[in-house]
Amino acid sequence: MRAIEENGIITIYEKTPSHLFKKNATYSSYKDALNSVGLYRVIEPSYLSKMQSLGDIYFDKENKVFTYPVIDIDFSTEDIDKLKDSKISKIKLEARDLLQPTDWYVIRQAERSIDIPDQIASYRLGVLNKSEEFESDINGLSSYLDVATYDYSF
Repeated sequence: MRAIEENGIITIYEKTPSHLFKKNATYSSYKDALNSVGLYRVIEPSYLSKMQSLGDIYFDKENKVFTYPVIDIDFSTEDIDKLKDSKISKIKLEARDLLQPTDWYVIRQAERSIDIPDQIASYRLGVLNKSEEFESDINGLSSYLDVATYDYSF
């Protein structure tokens, strides 16, 4: 895809238009021919569509391409808080699933005062600490994008 700017208006072409080139003109390369008439590639930057949008196309003089600015969507504090709650709930559910196979050790200790093996106690403490660490990290984030892209692994 190529584009050209004429009189402040950017026109995008799916295919290279031949009508822009001078008849009987010679060019050293195809790229030179395109550049000589002001036709440059259109680059669409990658972005996260649920959290960002593309602004109006513009010519990037430094890179000699047409492109779009990536704009973060302005989410309300309520939106960010909802996303935080959702992400924290997922973390707690995952922690619960990791702890569930060893819950019987805790029940056995509560009912019959049988000690939990050190290896099991360490494992459970590690899962609980990680879960609290992830929750604390998420609560410390202030942008929707940061919360949405926060990655964790137990």
